[in-house]
Amino acid sequence: MRPTPANYIHANTSSPDSNIKRNAYYRIDIPEELAVDRIIYLDADLICERSLEALESISLGQHPIGAVEDQGYVHRLQEMGISNLPGAYFNSGVLVIDVARWNKLRISERTRSLANLQPEMLKYQDQDALNAVLKGDWQHLDPCYNVQTPLITAKVSHNPIEKRQLAENQALQSPTLIHFNRFDKPWIIRNDHLHPWRAAYYYYHERMINKLAAAI
Repeated sequence: MRPTPANYIHANTSSPDSNIKRNAYYRIDIPEELAVDRIIYLDADLICERSLEALESISLGQHPIGAVEDQGYVHRLQEMGISNLPGAYFNSGVLVIDVARWNKLRISERTRSLANLQPEMLKYQDQDALNAVLKGDWQHLDPCYNVQTPLITAKVSHNPIEKRQLAENQALQSPTLIHFNRFDKPWIIRNDHLHPWRAAYYYYHERMINKLAAAI
């Protein structure tokens, strides 16, 4: 099934807690379209500081995906009525996908169905839908592979428990992927507020502009 707006005609695209548009759901369909063993999916609002080579072979165990816990530490599985247990909730901006296992479990089909049949339940749209379908069946990746804005700004919904703190402090010191998620973007200035890692974004922005100029 090709990714098209029709696949998500009833999906939620107007949450006040997210600025996700309908095309963000298209990531759900990618494993059905590509004849490869593994997919590394990255959101567009990321910069890459180090090689991603390790993700090509990193063990996912028996899980269909690897991901990093959402660093807002939201208790969405409980809030959605998926589980009464605390349950970790991943951020969908970086996904390492075992295509065969994903398709065997019909993740795309089941997630599309949920997105269209229960849109009111999905506060964080595609991310909620994937978490609801997988119900904890995912491999935890090192936080360095998806260092998110709430962690960078220390504005988290729930304080991280102690066992996470060392790993995430290390991730902040040596990030591989920096994710400018949520509404706080390095290219936006609101009330004189600047994203704390704005300089990192513009370093790569300038390099890209210079390469494009040299190619003309």
